Amino acid sequence: MSTWVCKVLAIGCVISPAAGLWPLNEQYGASDITGNGNDGTATGTQLAPGPYGDADGAFLFSGTAHSYIDIPNNGMLDVRYSFTILAHVYPTGEAGPIFDYSGTDSAVWNWAVHLWHLSPQNLQFRPLDRNGHLSQDVTACVLQQNAWNYVGGTYNSATGMASLWHNGELVREKYIGVSEVASQYPVRVAVRWDGNDRYFSGRIACLQLYNYAMTKEQIVAVRDVCKDATPGG
Repeated sequence: MSTWVCKVLAIGCVISPAAGLWPLNEQYGASDITGNGNDGTATGTQLAPGPYGDADGAFLFSGTAHSYIDIPNNGMLDVRYSFTILAHVYPTGEAGPIFDYSGTDSAVWNWAVHLWHLSPQNLQFRPLDRNGHLSQDVTACVLQQNAWNYVGGTYNSATGMASLWHNGELVREKYIGVSEVASQYPVRVAVRWDGNDRYFSGRIACLQLYNYAMTKEQIVAVRDVCKDATPGG
């Protein structure tokens, strides 16, 4: 599969393989197409129009406790140090998780690394400390309701900088200073596992996880990686 090759950039960018990639479309469903084996299990979702104009190119979440995806973690999703989370989201509700590691540390209220739709226009990213410390988050009021948004969070453990991205542009960054992040857990999409009553309402497509902090050029290069992975894409 030519998924990992940057086809467009004149600078000749080459992307390293993802730790996990879930197209969330008709062809692949919630499968992890990297071959790393962390296929998701969808509950209470349905197919809906996606970010590339395809009729069944996204998963629709109802904004209830019974509409979500469970993604196991066999160790390949334990990014631990630097990482990048990317997704196409079409929010229609108030708040909810986009990509949420299901932590079990009660000292930090079961939080772990997460990317959230925090309020109608607010995007949140928190690279939580692996050692039970509630790290700072990074937020930006950039989300457009009832529209596709290409969103992401990057964390560079060498510099301690966490960055938020919207439609390929850096919108906020902050020094967090975490050496190792809490990514050793399974992942939930749209609903937290512990009964939190904030549920993502809307559509999500092309979830991506990388075990390094991407540059702007790399983030732009993989914007359409799920389109490139489909026949005729």
